[in-house]
Amino acid sequence: MKTKRMTRRDVLRWTGLGVAGSLVAACQPKVVEKIVEKPVEKVVTQIVREVVKETVIVEGKEKVVTKVVEKVVEKVVTTTPAPKAPVQIMFVESWFGVPQFQASLDPVTDAISKKMQDEGLNIKMRSVVLDDHETKYPILYAAGEDFAMAFDAPWYRMTSLIDQGYLLPLERMIEEHGPSITKIVTQEVLDANITRGHNYGIPAYFYYGQTSGPVIRADLREKYGAPEPLGQWDSLEPFLVAIKENEPDMIPLVPGESVAKYTHQWPTVTWSPGDALPGCSIPNLWEEAKYADVESEEWWVESCELLRRWWEMELIPKTPPLDMDIINELFIPGKCAAYADNEPDYKYADRQVAIEKFVPGAKVMGYDVSGQRAGKIKIGGRLRQWNFVVYNAQQPFDKRTAAVQFFNWLMSSQDNMDMWLFGVDGVNYKKEPNMRYSEIEGLDQTRNYRRQWYVSGCPGKYQRLDIALPKPAEEAVIFLSTFENFRFNPLEGFLPETKPHETELATLLATQDEVGYPLDYGELPTDEAIAAWTKGMDAAGRQKVKAAFQEQLDAWIEQNKPFD
Repeated sequence: MKTKRMTRRDVLRWTGLGVAGSLVAACQPKVVEKIVEKPVEKVVTQIVREVVKETVIVEGKEKVVTKVVEKVVEKVVTTTPAPKAPVQIMFVESWFGVPQFQASLDPVTDAISKKMQDEGLNIKMRSVVLDDHETKYPILYAAGEDFAMAFDAPWYRMTSLIDQGYLLPLERMIEEHGPSITKIVTQEVLDANITRGHNYGIPAYFYYGQTSGPVIRADLREKYGAPEPLGQWDSLEPFLVAIKENEPDMIPLVPGESVAKYTHQWPTVTWSPGDALPGCSIPNLWEEAKYADVESEEWWVESCELLRRWWEMELIPKTPPLDMDIINELFIPGKCAAYADNEPDYKYADRQVAIEKFVPGAKVMGYDVSGQRAGKIKIGGRLRQWNFVVYNAQQPFDKRTAAVQFFNWLMSSQDNMDMWLFGVDGVNYKKEPNMRYSEIEGLDQTRNYRRQWYVSGCPGKYQRLDIALPKPAEEAVIFLSTFENFRFNPLEGFLPETKPHETELATLLATQDEVGYPLDYGELPTDEAIAAWTKGMDAAGRQKVKAAFQEQLDAWIEQNKPFD
């Protein structure tokens, strides 16, 4: 762990904790008269001088003289104290989901702040969009920047930030300030997401698992008579061939990251705890809880071989567009006919709305090729989540408290969650009955405010569905959020201690990008690419870290007895 240096902000904060005192002087009154005009808010003291006449005896004769008498008068008067400044908290936005723009965020956060303050919670919240999230996000913590909350995930920076002490343990704060958080998220889900003995974030949950497969141009499939891809990934091939033969200016499929990332071939189930160890996973969770090199798993090799065949057939790009946004720069404008995604059988509906603006008459459909919807496999469902809102442990106590109170307020009503997710009713969207919404005609949706549930901290079942959502997509949502459709992972409570292996893990991540590239895009013969992969990953320390993680997992199993 790096030694935390005290920043200039730290110094200013500590030196500002001195308490100033004040002395109040008062005159000894000659006459005290209490005048209570009416019940009000504040007592003030005034010295009042009055001229009075008095008869006195001077040399045996009466004489009228005047004198000045001072009175100290206490008055209870009506006063309106100056309003207390709201506690200001900052939220660091996610970098994925829907694009966020400061110009669309600010009016909504203003509206949220006003609603909070009108309802008695004196907090002003703001959001910030980082232009280089990958680089700048971890620097915010190291530099002691003034932000209270952020989106994060165990597969992103969350685990390392926990190890560095930057993230705030939340269980006591939620207990004291977050009854609505507990009610909405549920204690069961909170308990399932304890890491290193603490809740380090508010889990955004909805799906108990994920489907996977292609999102395709359905109008072109129908036009050229290709069958629907209703099997595994290779069932997509006739469609890709039809595109290559009939649409020479269109890329048939852009796999993005390897298609293997999105597939659970029947009937194998694999899992990598916290996605912490590149190049390894735990196959067949209920049979043997042992880390394995991914290249030893049949489904992974088959996926690599499929990509190589498609590369040779020119069904995927010979030179992958690595720096492009596949969905928004290629698929939506009509430059490719298919791409790989998770939850394709639900997300295709969003792509349909977007593509209509660019390609009139285009139709989109998404298919689960993992075998789950077909009843071929139950993947490992999970209560432990992969997306969180985390809290900055370096914030002052009042801001930490306000940040938890903000989320408690957020989850205290559907109206509040609607505003957080969709913006202002009538401005950014229109509420519809039965937890549906509709878009406002003429509004530029590419710049409109919108926040997906999985980066919001709110459970997905509280996000309204599009009133125009097709029936197949609605059925996918129901499937993904139904407990009985999944076989729950007995090892999900295990998270390896990564800090002793930070150097090796960083090296493995960099090596994975380098030696994994030919596998992800089929650029080399599979045997040759896998040999280079194995050599590179092992040289980067994979076997050493795998052995250490296995030892931790064995100890965790012995202590927790997950298979009993």
